[in-house]
Amino acid sequence: MELVCEVPAYITSRRALERALEHAFAESDELHGTPFKLLKSRNAKWATITVPNEKAGVFLVSAGKWGRIVVGMTELLPRRSKNRPDANTVKSLLNPQPAFAQQTRPAKLDGTRDINTLLGEQLDLAWDDDDDDLSSLTSSNWTTNMPDVADADALLDIETAIPAREIWFGVWVDNEARIPQSGPRVQRHATLLPTAQETGFHTFDLLPPAERGRPTFSPEWKASQIVGMNSYDHPFLEVEGYIFKLKLSADKQIQFFEYNIKSVVLHHNPDESNVYITLVHPPVIADTSEATSLKYADMNKAKLTRLFQVNSKHAYFAFHCLVCRISFSPTRTDAVANIFARVSPSAQSPVIHSKSSVYARKYQDALRNLCTNLPIRIAYQLTVLLTWNIMFPTEIIEFIKTRLMPLVTTKSELEIAQLLNILARSTKWEPFRGEPRPNFPLLFDTIVKRFEYVPEDYDPQKYCTIFRLYVTPTGQYLDGPYLDKSNRVVRHFQSYAAHFLHVSFVEEDGEQISHNDFGDIPHDIIYEDRYCTLLKEGIRVAGRLFKFLAFSNSSLREGRVLFFHEPADGSVTVEKIRAWMGDFSLIKSPARYAARMGQAFTSTASTVDVLPSEVEMHHPDVERNGFNFSDGIGTVSPEIAAEIWEIMKKLDKRLARSLEVGDVICNEVPSAFQIRFGGAKGMVSVDPSLKGRKLIIRKSMIKFDSPNCHTIEIADCSIICRDAYFNRQIILVLEDLGVSKQIFLDIQRDCVRELGTMWNSPEKLLELAGRDGAFGNCVRLWNNLGVVGWMENEFIRSSFEHIRAYLLRQIKYRARMKIPGAWTLFGVLDETGTLKEGQVFVQLSKPTETQVLTGPLIIYRTPVIHPGDVQPCVAVDVPALCHMKNVIVFSQHGKRDLPSKLAGGDLDGDMFTVIQNRKLFPLPSAFRAAAEYPLIKPLEMDHKITMNDITEFVVYFMTNNKLGIIARRHLALADQRVGGSLHPDCLQLAELHSQAVDFPKTGHPADIKAAVSLKNRPDFMSTPDFKFKDGFYKSPRAMGVMYRDTELNSLIEQTYNAGLARKGEKLSETDCMWKFMRAKCEAWEAFVEPAMKFQYTFECELDHIASYCRPKLSEVEFWTGYINQNGRKTRRELFNLEDWARDQFGTLLRKAEKLMTEGRPQKDIIGLAVANYYVSNVVKPNEKCGSVFGFLLFHYLSDS
Repeated sequence: MELVCEVPAYITSRRALERALEHAFAESDELHGTPFKLLKSRNAKWATITVPNEKAGVFLVSAGKWGRIVVGMTELLPRRSKNRPDANTVKSLLNPQPAFAQQTRPAKLDGTRDINTLLGEQLDLAWDDDDDDLSSLTSSNWTTNMPDVADADALLDIETAIPAREIWFGVWVDNEARIPQSGPRVQRHATLLPTAQETGFHTFDLLPPAERGRPTFSPEWKASQIVGMNSYDHPFLEVEGYIFKLKLSADKQIQFFEYNIKSVVLHHNPDESNVYITLVHPPVIADTSEATSLKYADMNKAKLTRLFQVNSKHAYFAFHCLVCRISFSPTRTDAVANIFARVSPSAQSPVIHSKSSVYARKYQDALRNLCTNLPIRIAYQLTVLLTWNIMFPTEIIEFIKTRLMPLVTTKSELEIAQLLNILARSTKWEPFRGEPRPNFPLLFDTIVKRFEYVPEDYDPQKYCTIFRLYVTPTGQYLDGPYLDKSNRVVRHFQSYAAHFLHVSFVEEDGEQISHNDFGDIPHDIIYEDRYCTLLKEGIRVAGRLFKFLAFSNSSLREGRVLFFHEPADGSVTVEKIRAWMGDFSLIKSPARYAARMGQAFTSTASTVDVLPSEVEMHHPDVERNGFNFSDGIGTVSPEIAAEIWEIMKKLDKRLARSLEVGDVICNEVPSAFQIRFGGAKGMVSVDPSLKGRKLIIRKSMIKFDSPNCHTIEIADCSIICRDAYFNRQIILVLEDLGVSKQIFLDIQRDCVRELGTMWNSPEKLLELAGRDGAFGNCVRLWNNLGVVGWMENEFIRSSFEHIRAYLLRQIKYRARMKIPGAWTLFGVLDETGTLKEGQVFVQLSKPTETQVLTGPLIIYRTPVIHPGDVQPCVAVDVPALCHMKNVIVFSQHGKRDLPSKLAGGDLDGDMFTVIQNRKLFPLPSAFRAAAEYPLIKPLEMDHKITMNDITEFVVYFMTNNKLGIIARRHLALADQRVGGSLHPDCLQLAELHSQAVDFPKTGHPADIKAAVSLKNRPDFMSTPDFKFKDGFYKSPRAMGVMYRDTELNSLIEQTYNAGLARKGEKLSETDCMWKFMRAKCEAWEAFVEPAMKFQYTFECELDHIASYCRPKLSEVEFWTGYINQNGRKTRRELFNLEDWARDQFGTLLRKAEKLMTEGRPQKDIIGLAVANYYVSNVVKPNEKCGSVFGFLLFHYLSDS
C-alpha cells in the first residue's frame, strides 16, 4: 500500500508537514480521519509517523529539505529492544523508487511496547535547520494537494532558516533609468510560484528589466556586525509562517511581517546571492537573551522583549533605512527564491552599491543645527521632508543653502512653509519605476513659479492649526499642520500657537502600540526606556526641545499628549501654563490630577464672559442612598443661553448654513449645553425660573479651582434630534433578553432594500446626500434649479455609489443601521421635581413637527456590556417641562438614579438612547437588575504630585489599557456561551470593562489574566482588511445571520462590481451639467488659464489634508462626507473622523472660493465657474482629484 503526499518545497516545519499529511489522509478511504503522531530525528532527513490503526504500521517520510516529500506505509512492527529501528532498513525504505510499497519487506521488530514510546526514546523532536546537502537537492515543478499559498493556514506553517553572510540596512538613493520597452510587467525567478498564488500584500508594479533600470543601494548600517559573547559566526534568515526573522546574535534579532514587505529584488552573481527587501515600516527589534539560558526543547517558551535599537549607532538609522540587503552563498539561490516566492512581487534586477552614507550622524547633526536657527514653521516643514524619508539629510542641507536662504528675504515664514508643504506632498519616487531620483531644487523652482499663497481662513476662537508628531519604537515622524478644534489653553496663548505640538505614541505602522501583531511581545523597554524618557526629558523636533505639558481626557486612551516649546526669553514655560490653568495642589492621585488638567484641553468654542456675581458656585446636589441624582448637571438662565446661541451661530458656519436651509435644525435656543467653565465641567439646562444673567454650577461639576477663567466654553448642545443606530453590543444584549433574531434581520433587509432602489427615488437621493455637507448642498441646489438630468452626471453617480457602498459596509461589518422609532439625546435633570421614579420626559423638536413621547420605552447608554445596562422606563407628558426639547429629562426621585443604572452613566454630558419601537422590547420579566460594582478608590501618593508622577502614570496607562481587548473578547465570548451576556464568564468581563473605563480616573487597571481567553471568533468580527482569515467560525446568533444574509451580500457584490464611474477623456457634449453651465456664459474660454492655476492650488491643499490618514482620504470621501475608516489609520480612536473631514473640507472650500472671487465682478466669476468645470473634466482629468473643483462656484450660476 502506498500513500503519496506532495507539498510545497519550502514547507519543512512539523506543523506544515502534519497538515500535509492530514490532507493526504483525507483522500485515503482507509485512513480518513485517522490520528497520527510525527517524530523526526534532529539530524536526519527523514521522519517517522505512528498511526494507531490496525491496518497500518509505521509511516516513513522521505523529506529532502527542498525536495519532493513522499509518504510510504510499511509493515514495520514494534519489538522488545529499546533500540531504534535498524538504520539500514530505514535507508532501504527511503531509496527513491517508483513504487514505494513494492520494496522488500523489512525484518520484523520484536516486542509489544507502545510504538510511540519506542520510537520516541532518545529522539530529539526538534526540527533540524542544518541543510548542508542543500546543493544536491533540486526544486521541481511539483503539484500539491495542499491549500494555495495565499491560504492563511498554509502560510502560518512555513518555517525555515538559512545562514547569511552579511545583513545591511540602507536606502535606495537613485536609479540609472533605461529606455522604456514593452514587455511583461513583472519578471520572476524561474523557481518562483505562479502569479495565481500570490498573497496580494502591498502589490507593487515592477517594470520589466529593460525598463527597470539599475537601482542604487546605499548601505548605512551593518546589522550583521554585532559583537558580544553571544555573537554568531554568521547571521541567519529564519521564516516562520508570516514572520521573517533576522537572527543577528543569540540575544538580538530583527522581525517583520510579510505584509510589511513592499518589494523584493534578487540580485545574483557567481560569487554571491543578494536579496533586497524594501519594507513599508521599520521592523521590530527583539531581545532574545532569555532563550540563551533555556534548553533547546524549551526555546519556544522563551519570551522576547521589544527593543527600540540594537545599539547606540543603530538609533541613527533604525527609522530611516527601510531596505534590508541580505547576502548568501550562491548555493542558496534556489532556497532564497523559494522563501520569497509567495511575497508579491519578487523580481531579479542588477543593483549598484553606493559608497556614500546619506544618513551619517554628522549630516543629521548638521541638519539639526541648521533647523535651530530657522523660523519654527519652516523648520517644521524641513523635518517633515526628513522624517517621511522624502529627502536625505545631505540633500536637505544643500537645499537650505541654495534655495531657502535666498527666499528668506523675499517671502514670509508662512509663505515658505506653504511652499515646502507643497514640495513634500508632490514628491513621489519609487526606485523601480525606471526613473532617476527627483531633482528637488529644480522641482522646488517649478513650485515657486506656480505658487500663490493661500492665507488661513478660520476662526481662532474655535479652531487652531497644529503639527502632529508620531513617536514610534524606533523613531518619529512629523506631519501637518492640520486644522483642529481649539481649547482654552491654546486660545489664551495664541501668539505661541506654533509652539504647541501634539505627540502620539504609536506602533511603526501607526497603530496603537501593543495592539498589533507583535502585541504578545513585552514592550517594557519601549515604554520605560524610550517613551517615559521622552516624556520626562522632552523631545527634540525641528532643532528645538519640546517639553511635556498635559493631555485631554480622551487623548490619553489614544496615547496622544501635548508638548510645548518654551521660547528663549522664558516668557512662557510649561510650569507657567499649568499654573494659569488652575490649582491642582489638593489632588493626591496622579490619575485624577492628569484627568483634571485634561479638562482645559477639551475641544471647545469660547462664547460668553460672565461676572463672578452672576455665577453661583458649589450649588448643592440632589443626593440619596449614596447616589447623586444631579451628578454633573447645572442650570443657566434664558438670557445667557440666548447669548451663547447667538455666538455659536457666528462661530460655526456649518450650523449657520443648516439654519438657513431650515429642514433639520430649528432656529431656537437649545435646551441644554455641554460646557467647560474654569475647573467645572458638565451640562447646564435652561431654567426659565432664573431671571437676568445667572449661571448655577453644582458641587459635583467642580473638579478644581481655576480663578483665571470667567468664560463659558461650549463643547456641544442639544440643538438637534439625533437618530439612534444599532451596534453589535446592543443587538447582542437585546437578543439575550429575548428579542427575536428575525426582527433584526427584517430591519436590516428594509435598509438594504432602500439602498437597492435609491435611483428610483429622488427623495431618497436627497436624504443620502446629507443636509449639511458640500455634496448635499450641491444636490439640493441642482434639484431646486431643475437642472435636467443631473443624476446622469458620471461623477455625481459615482458619488452616490460611494455612499451606498459605504452604508452597506457599515451594515455588514458594524451592524450600524438606523433603529426605527429610536433617538439618542443628552440627559438632564428634572429641576421642577415633577417626574416620579422611572418616568422620563422626552420632547422631539424638528422644523416640521414637535412630538412628545408617551408610554413605555427602553433606554440604554453606549457601550452596552452588562445585560442590566438596558432598562425600561415610562415617558410622560409634563406641561411644566415643555421648554425642554431634544433632551431626556430624568427624575430626581427614587432609590437610585436611572442614569447610573445605564452602564454607570451620569448627567455631565452622557448621551442616552430611547427606543419606542415595541418590536424591540424584551418581555418585562427578561430585564435584569443594573450592575453594581464596588467603588474603587483612586490610587493616591503620600507626597505632592510632581510631573514625574504624571509621566509615569501616562506610561503605566499605555502599558495596561486593555479596554478594547476586553470589549472584543466580551463580544466573541457572548456569542459562544449559553445565555450570551448573561453567562458568568461574560459578567466577569463586564465588570473588568467597567474597571477599564474608570482606569484613567482611578489609576487601577483591569486585570484580564483571570478572564477567559478565546482562540476562535465569530465570523461577523472579521473585516476585509483583517490580515489573517483563520480562526473564525459561523455564528448562529443574530449578528452572524445578518452578516451572512444573501440579500445584503448580493447588493454589496453588485455595488462593488459596478465600481465608481470613471470620467472619459473628453467632456461629453451631452453632459447635462456642461450644457447648463455653458449656457450661462459664452466667453468662458478666457478664464481657462486662471482656472488651471486655481485648480493646482486647490489640489495641493486637498492633498495636504487627505494625508492625515493612511491610506489617504479620497476626494469623493471629502465631497460626500462618508469616510471609509476600515483599514485606515488616523492614530486616534476616540475621534470623529467624519466631522473632522467636514470641517477641514468646508474650510478649504471657503478658502478656495475667497481666493477665486475676491475683487472679481459677478460676470467674471460666472465665466470662471464655467472654466473651472471645463478644466476639471478636460484639461487635467484626474481620477483621484479634480472633479469637485468644477463645482466650487456653481452657486454663482444660480444667482445669475
